[in-house]
Amino acid sequence: MLGQELLHIDQIGIEAALPIEEISSTLALMELKGMVRQVGGMRYVAVREAQAAYRTESEKDE
Repeated sequence: MLGQELLHIDQIGIEAALPIEEISSTLALMELKGMVRQVGGMRYVAVREAQAAYRTESEKDE
């Protein structure tokens, strides 16, 4: 759901239709793993390098 566009945590919760507690804890874990970054004001953005790290084996061969 996250891309290069900043999204507020409330907007993520609305779009994902999940409780804010679950969104918050998931974002915290993703931030620790380097997958997302909080840029202030409870707005988040995906980190481009993290997306490349999760390619499938068939994608690696391309």
